[in-house]
Amino acid sequence: MQDLSAAELFGAAQGLSNAGQAPRAAALYRDWLDQHPGDPLAHAVLFNYGVLLSGLDDLAGAANAFAEAIRRNATFLPPFINLGVVYERLGAIAPALSHWAQVTGTLAQVSGDSLGYKITALKHIARLLEASRLHAEAEAHLRQIIELAPATRDVVQHWISLRQRQCCW
Repeated sequence: MQDLSAAELFGAAQGLSNAGQAPRAAALYRDWLDQHPGDPLAHAVLFNYGVLLSGLDDLAGAANAFAEAIRRNATFLPPFINLGVVYERLGAIAPALSHWAQVTGTLAQVSGDSLGYKITALKHIARLLEASRLHAEAEAHLRQIIELAPATRDVVQHWISLRQRQCCW
């Protein structure tokens, strides 16, 4: 295992997961990280490890992996989104919103992948605000998505529905 590159690790772990051996894939990630603590792609490995742990319902382990990925590379945004989801699953609404807000606030200039990250974070925030009956705040976040990507039909429909529930004609 010491001679596996990060790319080879991702392939091997995905193969194990696809074969129904997710716990072995998690062990592979953990062992690789122990053997390669300073690897420049460790943040991406930690992210994938966190995704796998989250899928195994090891939310504490997933949160730790995402937090470590963020610590190692704070410009890599996917762990912020996923850590927010983990916090939401744990019932910790404020930290979930905070991590998603970190993504939306970080992206002053939106292009390429960062647009997708920002939209994803805004959708999570809007969904959680709506579930908390903070409809006006949820509407404002959906509006931001519409301004960024007007062709997002599902968001436009959701925004209209939310306005109707508030009697905002």
